[in-house]
Amino acid sequence: MPMLQITLQDQFDQHHLASAFLKMIPVPCYADSVAWHVEHIVIGNELLLPSIELLFSSDVSPRIYRIVDVVDLPKE
Repeated sequence: MPMLQITLQDQFDQHHLASAFLKMIPVPCYADSVAWHVEHIVIGNELLLPSIELLFSSDVSPRIYRIVDVVDLPKE
């Protein structure tokens, strides 16, 4: 499963690094196109699944994340 590093923003405007695992690699590989292809993300030790709005809600903390940037190119 392809993986890439992404930047997330939470509802408090704080940025976090995370790993996104993709169903497929979108071309071009931008934050907007990546969000549609995410199978799940991992932030810390928590695995988060996307909602219908392409947001990621944490069960551990009161944070809701959205993808704002792609940090590096996808890895197979």
